[in-house]
Amino acid sequence: MRYKNSLKFKGGLLRSVALHALILSAVLVNVTFKNPEARKLTLPMQAQAEPFIEAVAITEAQLQNELDRLNKIEQDKLAEQRRILAEKERIKREQEAEKQRLAALKKQEEAAEKARQQRLVDEAAEKLRQQELAKNQAAEKALQQRLAQEQAALESRQALAAQQAAEEAAIQAALEAERQVLLAAQQAEQNAITLREVDRYKLMVQQAIMRHWLIQGAPDPNATTRLSVRLSPNGTVLKVELKSSSGNVAQDRSAIAAVYKASPLPVPEDPDVFKSFRELTLILRPDSIISER
Repeated sequence: MRYKNSLKFKGGLLRSVALHALILSAVLVNVTFKNPEARKLTLPMQAQAEPFIEAVAITEAQLQNELDRLNKIEQDKLAEQRRILAEKERIKREQEAEKQRLAALKKQEEAAEKARQQRLVDEAAEKLRQQELAKNQAAEKALQQRLAQEQAALESRQALAAQQAAEEAAIQAALEAERQVLLAAQQAEQNAITLREVDRYKLMVQQAIMRHWLIQGAPDPNATTRLSVRLSPNGTVLKVELKSSSGNVAQDRSAIAAVYKASPLPVPEDPDVFKSFRELTLILRPDSIISER
């Protein structure tokens, strides 16, 4: 703006100087040609002897034309200056636009570079994630295999334990069967011994009672008296009950009396054998004595 004002000021000053110079020249020439005497008076003595130079008069139209020409030249200069300024403004705008374009391009490149860097970071992160995932999957697979192996080993141990348990159960069953057989044999042997002892003591009981049974009259040989006898461990007769009568009261009474008289009766010393003698059922006939287990 200061440059434009300076040009306007210089242009106006030049036009003003030129205008005044033309006006002064015109006045001097006009005065000289109208009054030759005055021209002589004004010139110095040496100049009067010199040759006369004829001057040309300038009209107002010519002056105006010159002013118009100078004004046109000045306007052309101003137009050129404006054109130069406009060109500079255009170049400045283009430079600014180019600057902005380059700045925008730089931002785009920076954004693209940032996006590329972020993409590289994301790709690296994804790669690490995939590696970690693969590592975890491998660890999970290894864990599953180890668990499967442990499960197989456990099942094998369980099968072995079941087999051992079955074998142990079979051994125990065999031992138990053998023990039962042995016990049965022992029990059978014990029973045989007990029976022999019982039979031996029964005979002794019968003999003891027969020694004390006195029957009066002529008893019926087929008439039987059935008695229940309870004994103590030392053979003492604790109680005698009539379970069934022979039909002969005297015979029944004499049979009961004979059992009490024979007390204490012979009994086994073995407690197990005595169990068969604790409660005796005796069937008495005049000719014999029968004992029921």
